[in-house]
Amino acid sequence: MIDAIRACQHHEVGLTWIPVSPLWRTLRKVCNTHVFASMKLDATQYLRRNKIQELIANVGESCHKGEAIKIGQAVFDTTINLLSNTIFSADLADPNSSSAQEFRKIVCDIMVEAGKPNLADYFPLLKKIDPKGVRRWMTVHFNKLLNLFGNMFDESRQSRQSQDYSVSNDVLDTLFDIIEGGIEKLNKIIVTNLLLVLFVAGTDTTSSTLEWAMAEVL
Repeated sequence: MIDAIRACQHHEVGLTWIPVSPLWRTLRKVCNTHVFASMKLDATQYLRRNKIQELIANVGESCHKGEAIKIGQAVFDTTINLLSNTIFSADLADPNSSSAQEFRKIVCDIMVEAGKPNLADYFPLLKKIDPKGVRRWMTVHFNKLLNLFGNMFDESRQSRQSQDYSVSNDVLDTLFDIIEGGIEKLNKIIVTNLLLVLFVAGTDTTSSTLEWAMAEVL
């Protein structure tokens, strides 16, 4: 395991990094049952259709204006809003604002720091020193996303307690049902770190792969 992932103790609760354990089984079960299950994917098919239509409309508008299209950014915006609608039932980034670009920069910075050569990965004695500052910068980037997801977690929890609350049946709503029902041992820290994994992995890989594919086609 690279030392950068130890930022914010992410290696202790992050699904992709923790060893096989009761927590790992719980998170795997949550993902298989409530995120990637066929029934869930079928139920959110209309979301994917709507987001693709929005992407096509934005591309068409840029073509009419004679503007260059940033494929990577366009796909990133679509992917992040698709994920956020599935999880939060709301758009996380407006393609016409700076929020999407800022979010993408954070994700890219995380990937850059994770891929940097780090002496602490080869010489464990240097982990306490963090000579390259990789873990320190990763902590900054992780905290930005964890704070964002933490705020959305708190807002959703408060809205559930209001009298005019209506069930949305999104992923976060399901996670609250699990937490309140005591079915699995989940809490805010575990949930926000799970969202960190889902968003970073889902947005960066999709946009980078499609951007590479389009470059190869051209």
